Amino acid sequence: MPGFSPDLLRLLEVSLPSRQQTLILRAALLNQAEGIDEWDRAIDNPRAGVNRFLPLLNRAVRSQQFPVSPGLRTHLAAAGIREQARAGVVRQLCAQVLKQLRQHGISVIVLKGVATAETVYPGPELRHCHDLDLFVAPQDLSAAVHALTARLHSKVDSNVDSSWTPASRSLRSDVFSGREFIDRIPSQAILHHTSGFPVCLHTSLFPIKPFADAIPQPFACAVSAVIAGEETMVLSPSAGLLHTVAHAASFGSGTAQCWVPDAWFQMARHEIDWTWVEDRATAGQLACPLLVLLEFLSRQFAAPVPARLLSSLQKTVARSGATATLAARVCLLTSVRGHPKDLLSQAPDARTRFQLARWLLLPPPQYLTWIEGSGSSAKLPFYYVSRISQFLIRSLRAAA
Repeated sequence: MPGFSPDLLRLLEVSLPSRQQTLILRAALLNQAEGIDEWDRAIDNPRAGVNRFLPLLNRAVRSQQFPVSPGLRTHLAAAGIREQARAGVVRQLCAQVLKQLRQHGISVIVLKGVATAETVYPGPELRHCHDLDLFVAPQDLSAAVHALTARLHSKVDSNVDSSWTPASRSLRSDVFSGREFIDRIPSQAILHHTSGFPVCLHTSLFPIKPFADAIPQPFACAVSAVIAGEETMVLSPSAGLLHTVAHAASFGSGTAQCWVPDAWFQMARHEIDWTWVEDRATAGQLACPLLVLLEFLSRQFAAPVPARLLSSLQKTVARSGATATLAARVCLLTSVRGHPKDLLSQAPDARTRFQLARWLLLPPPQYLTWIEGSGSSAKLPFYYVSRISQFLIRSLRAAA
């Protein structure tokens, strides 16, 4: 697929929520009682990816008195209670981490789920959080790891276990899943609490290298906030929205699609500087995925995205150069999260399917250097052989 193709926009829609996810999210966010008969089927299917939305749906069902079955009403109420209890534990662990880092004089920016749960959702218990993501300056990464592994029992609540250990992670990536963006990034550290709760320390906001130019100095775009009762920083509303959408476009959407309520509540709670968003998206080669996701939010969730912005992004996409096009294709690969058939089914014709399959197996060298770093050129043959071997092994296992 040399150069920009209009099909690229359509292919990027593989990362958007399914029909069932959209129905439940519209009910949860817009109080739209559509397709109620499909809610039970979606909730009973673990692969539908709607379980994280149940506290939000429970809130809507209770406030709007939707005509759902008694069994579903009970199920949703139980989900709300479980998430409320979970949120209490998560907040306690987040407070511990932030307190230990502050005691060591290390500045951080709280990102993604915990940041949105604490600052834009009606209540933190409405946003499922399974980890804590923090941005830390590169020169502070080692000190941050030390601060969390030092086990400062004398300086934290004695009733809270402050044990954190570095995660042992394999460098073998999950072919087609995009996990190599996580596992092989040298500029981050992951630590686990004894309970299993992870803390991810990032020195870059974006896993795809060109996207980093969108927010090259994160602390310059940060504002003060209170997270889990601790004074810290989060990205400004406009930067937070851009980061949410960019992360969803690259590898953060998966099956849960938490980016939709995250972005929706960010726009509902704050005034967004759309001129800044457009300028930074263009600088970070983000116009193509940003257009797809923002247009979806505007169309399906009445998000206040200016029509002028969408029109301008369309023009920018039409002028996309090689770097922006390659970055968009990387989003395609990572969006399928281990299910390449989902991407291939989006292809408009056999020729495009063949090109996609070839790229999934043999991505451009620049793609791998973005992942592995500039010093990985000598290892490229190994990565290609490994990628094809993993694909063949998975195919044989699937056929067995």
